[in-house]
Amino acid sequence: MKVDENQYAAEFVEITFQDQYLGRTDMWRIGQSLRGQCVFVGQEINFLGSVAGTISNIYIQGVKVGFET
Repeated sequence: MKVDENQYAAEFVEITFQDQYLGRTDMWRIGQSLRGQCVFVGQEINFLGSVAGTISNIYIQGVKVGFET
């Protein structure tokens, strides 16, 4: 099933990091790795082979969507 990207593409995704040091370059790389991917609230984000963070909020057209699983 094909969905309309313009209607369902996230504008912002908030990722929560705990006990991690990430530089600006690392954060940019994480963001680039999520482009074009399907994400959900509560999803763990892996970076360099380990869990780097968790998606805490997703915003589509300025509205917070999704819920904690």
